[in-house]
Amino acid sequence: MSIIAVSIMVQRALNCVDPRLVDHGLRVAAVLDAMLEAKGVTDPTQRRAAYLVALLHDVGAYRTEEIDRMVAFETESVWEHSFYGYLFFKELTPLGAYADVILYHHLPYDRFTDQDPYVKFLAGAVHVADRVDVLLLERPQADVVEVERLLAASRPGAFSPEAVALFFEAQRRFDVLARLRSGVKQPDRSHIVDDPDGTRSHDLRSSTCSCMSSIFAAGIPSPIR
Repeated sequence: MSIIAVSIMVQRALNCVDPRLVDHGLRVAAVLDAMLEAKGVTDPTQRRAAYLVALLHDVGAYRTEEIDRMVAFETESVWEHSFYGYLFFKELTPLGAYADVILYHHLPYDRFTDQDPYVKFLAGAVHVADRVDVLLLERPQADVVEVERLLAASRPGAFSPEAVALFFEAQRRFDVLARLRSGVKQPDRSHIVDDPDGTRSHDLRSSTCSCMSSIFAAGIPSPIR
């Protein structure tokens, strides 16, 4: 089984949790990747790791009551799915170094304390990308002016200023909102696998973690500076 097949299998399984979350991870991953491009991050291992974290950032979601709050733009205290997602990354994947990003991806920026700077950056960036996608679920025709107004109207300190600036730079350069509206239906293979065509085979008896670990054969990337 190829790595791309495993990734798509997990992503499709997440689509079955709740219709409101269908392809949400794909869209958040696309936004985050555009933000990293705007930041000038070119290292492919860093980009792949961040993309996969964004793709699976809601892997811990399963309760309708919490999902109701997750898909509301103005929301806080949506911790349960973050905690279960943290455990999934920590215990069941080779991406344990990124588990804290999943744990904190809904944490208001002004409530970070002594977390690792890279965790703070990436969690803040996923938070902004996540909220932009949720905003478009609520307001499908929202333009960049409305998105900017609604982000600015949020509680002061809720979002990372750097992440917000990166989103708008990505929007200026790549028209992220148009891409979200047109639909993101498949993972970007170049950001998930070392063999973009998905031709490298694996023993069907290999675990999902073994398949995913080969994505990062070069090792867990160092923090983006």
